Amino acid sequence: MGAIDVLSRKTGVIVGDDVYKLFKYCQEKNFAIPAINVTSSSTVVASLEAARDAKSPLILQVSQGGAAFFAGKGVSNTNQEASIGGSVAAAHYIRSVAPLYNIPVILHTARKECMIDLSEEEKEWNINTTAKYSEAISYGIVKVNLDTDLQWAYLTGVRDHVLTKKDYLASQVGNPEGEGKRTSSQPFLKLETNPASEQKRRQARQRRDYLHRRALLLKEAETAARRSALKASLATGKPLDPSIANDTALRQDYKYDESADNNTNSNEIDDEYAHLSGIVDPRPIVTTSRSPSTRLAAFSKEIRLLLPTAIRLNRGTLILPDLVHSAKASGITDVILLHEHRGTPTALTVSHIPHGPTASFSLHNVLLRHDLPAATRGTVSESYPHLIFENFTTPLGRRVAVILKHLFPPREPATSAARTGNRVVTFRNAEDSIEVRHHVFVRTGPQAVELAEVGPRMTMRCFEIRQGTVEEKEGDVEWHLNQYTRTARKKDYL
Repeated sequence: MGAIDVLSRKTGVIVGDDVYKLFKYCQEKNFAIPAINVTSSSTVVASLEAARDAKSPLILQVSQGGAAFFAGKGVSNTNQEASIGGSVAAAHYIRSVAPLYNIPVILHTARKECMIDLSEEEKEWNINTTAKYSEAISYGIVKVNLDTDLQWAYLTGVRDHVLTKKDYLASQVGNPEGEGKRTSSQPFLKLETNPASEQKRRQARQRRDYLHRRALLLKEAETAARRSALKASLATGKPLDPSIANDTALRQDYKYDESADNNTNSNEIDDEYAHLSGIVDPRPIVTTSRSPSTRLAAFSKEIRLLLPTAIRLNRGTLILPDLVHSAKASGITDVILLHEHRGTPTALTVSHIPHGPTASFSLHNVLLRHDLPAATRGTVSESYPHLIFENFTTPLGRRVAVILKHLFPPREPATSAARTGNRVVTFRNAEDSIEVRHHVFVRTGPQAVELAEVGPRMTMRCFEIRQGTVEEKEGDVEWHLNQYTRTARKKDYL
């Protein structure tokens, strides 16, 4: 007669008199019942399978942390809510599946017990020590708590199953009988990668890295400004702002900072072009809004001729996110987007790839090449032009100049007349209106040249500079022309 024979309920979770009968039988036969801490349905099933194969009764128990894990790591354990809910869920689950394994199971949560950890001692010492507790067994049941060793056995079981069944598992990957059938030369369980998703993750990492570096530079600039204010106050005796005067760390470090360069330029901090400026020629792409008119298409061609290394793209039905994604994958440095209203070009957007900024300009008085009365006809030269930026004196003006300047490739030094070139593009700021002119020139004397305008001619007004690329509507607005700018006292922003 075995332990199961004394029970009225042979399988599943036993309670009441059956638990007492089982404990009494174990006491008479001098053996202990294994008690296993379970934390999930997987550990419950593994324990039940082992007990079924050994034809042994089993105690399943949950600790406070194990019950919380059973409920899920996403559940807060405030006021033991996860532990309580996990314990109830584990009890319901065990009661449902335990009858299928044909063994008696006892549910247990109490942890008031005497436990002996002999896992780190020598075998002989373990036997001698355990013999001292033989008297305790005569007084009742001594549980054998199996926790860490069971977890290790569970993991090794999964590993052994994968190794012994690898041929079968490999046959279930892909199409076993079609083109996707794995051959013997292919590695087992090879992970397929998506190049598009990898590129998106790489661009996201680059964006985070750029924002982190920019935040550090802005922090250094703020410290440099406070240091300059402190130095000026010490030199002139003028009172300091309380936020600087009460900064003990700044005063303490001032004697070490006197040799530091305090002329930190905010324009350099925001310069996303610095790492490739003068090293790689820009590759801007010129495109339009969808379904452009004939005049806007002609204007995009002239903008393409204005920029020597630009590429013109017929947009078709391409949406902005796909356009920017293709530009990033193709090594494009800038996206220039032209807009119109009833056939008249009205706006121009310049978006730097891959992280911005995006500058938006309104267009006025646009004249194409053939609209100019005395424009030079014939093929437009595609030599790298000389650039003239006049009257961009404020930090915002210098920022706009940097954005426009990096649409053009740098010229080689003019070491001879042949390398002087024959084109010049002028950007002149007059009361925040940027006049754009495109000329070719010929030398008429040692110190004289003759200019001829070739177009296009236009007036640009910047109304917004935003971080991020053109499709990122949530980018931080660096500057924008608000509703009070034109009604307040006249001020030149560029």
